[in-house]
Amino acid sequence: MNVKNGKMPLSSKATIGPSFEDVDFMGNNMKLPKTFVDQLLELGFECRFISRQKFDSLGGYHRRGWKPFVGKDFKQDGRDIIKVDPYLWGSSPDGTINRAEMVVAIRPVSICEKHRAHVQQRTDVQSGNQVKRAAEGIRESAAKKGEKVNISEGYED
Repeated sequence: MNVKNGKMPLSSKATIGPSFEDVDFMGNNMKLPKTFVDQLLELGFECRFISRQKFDSLGGYHRRGWKPFVGKDFKQDGRDIIKVDPYLWGSSPDGTINRAEMVVAIRPVSICEKHRAHVQQRTDVQSGNQVKRAAEGIRESAAKKGEKVNISEGYED
């Protein structure tokens, strides 16, 4: 045991109770612990907050396919796969994780990737990025062959 001036260093003291390492007390209230997010990713889900009031008013429907996370649904052989610490996370008796009127929702990663690809494609069409990417591809392939290419990407006088 390493004692200096009659005091024991914090690193050698035993810790009791919940772990506060993932909690950001002075920061964002909507931030979820990294361990929780990583556990969901391992199971094939992404998470975010949605409005519980809006979800309930639409009869349990979310237009993007998000469903509230319920800890009771993640059990294997009668044991919790994902541990939800009510003291740190503000979970409710029904097993959801709430922040004010917001609730943590989950959606499969595959659907999230399809949605991101759709949004990126729509953005590309609206901003003309497809033309720029095609021009860059042509320039790169020409450069590999040692040729010079002049591509005009817009109207010229």
